[in-house]
Amino acid sequence: MSWPMTCLGEVASLERKSLLPEEIETGTSYLGLEHIESGGRILGYQRVGAGELQSNKFIFDPGTLLYGKLRPYLAKICIPDREGCCSTDILPIRPSQKLDISYLKHVLLWRPYVDKANSLCSGANLPRISPSSLLGIEIPLPPLEEQRRIAAILDKTAELSGANRRRQDLLRAFPLSVYRQMFGDPRHNPFLWPVFRLGEICLNEDARRVPVKSSDRKAMQGRFPYYGASGVIDHVDDYLFNGQKLLVGEDGANLIARSSPIAFIADGKYWVNNHAHVLSENGKAKLRFLEYYFALVDLKPFVTGSAQPKLTRSALDSLPVPLPPLGLQERFESVLTALEARLAQAEISAQQASSLSCALRYASFQGDAG
Repeated sequence: MSWPMTCLGEVASLERKSLLPEEIETGTSYLGLEHIESGGRILGYQRVGAGELQSNKFIFDPGTLLYGKLRPYLAKICIPDREGCCSTDILPIRPSQKLDISYLKHVLLWRPYVDKANSLCSGANLPRISPSSLLGIEIPLPPLEEQRRIAAILDKTAELSGANRRRQDLLRAFPLSVYRQMFGDPRHNPFLWPVFRLGEICLNEDARRVPVKSSDRKAMQGRFPYYGASGVIDHVDDYLFNGQKLLVGEDGANLIARSSPIAFIADGKYWVNNHAHVLSENGKAKLRFLEYYFALVDLKPFVTGSAQPKLTRSALDSLPVPLPPLGLQERFESVLTALEARLAQAEISAQQASSLSCALRYASFQGDAG
């Protein structure tokens, strides 16, 4: 059995009630696309003051579903729990009495409907779905009580997925907290560890790096990771390094922006180009300790170039490192090993929850949920 299909516009309407900037009162809750996470979680409302917003906004309330029409593949779809105003790139949708709002959210978050909305977009650089195209999408429409039952089931799976995601986030953030507790912030060295230059406490293997142009890599595709400044950028059929090394970005905006880790562990067999420094142990410092040192240290005084920031070999070697005893570094490594085992288990749980959610959505919207 499958449910009858109905155009969204037949069971819901858009509520594009505009709020002029001068009408916005101090303390109004505001939502932009940046405040909504992919998948529907609201990261937080922005409290705005009179005159703070410079353009018209749409009004919303808890009875409306908010649909991000810009880049709909991001699936920024949520149900607010209060009144407020939102960006005009967010469409407030009011379900009729025939449509449960939570059920509608789950339908529109289902991957086939995210892909459908994306296919209806116009604009190459900033794709948007038009209100008429969105309302023209057909959705499955079971009886209202069945919609509510389906929504309740999917709400539970969403809660499970959210709990798993939060657990993963906490586990990923925990090592830095442990590092600070055990060693202090390296920028201030509160425990007064002896300070060494980085070049004194590890080996630099940059001389073994070999860059390969992307056009040449096409002829040597294989199973070995090919690393650049921020991680794996390709796979090739040969390797230069075997075993654990610490790779540190040599150039690029990320040295300043820190949008991704600038130092990371590589292990196994792999190739490294000339955009990442390669460090190995010499018996004085553990690589995992140095990995988190780089997560906290301020590199700006050591980076040259503005258009293309660069951390030269000499600058890297001169970095001051407060160095605790090797035994304490090894204890930190043991903590990391235990945390990574828990994170691996959390990732398995997250994958299982995601698979369950996908199966339940498919069964529910096809009319096969038990």
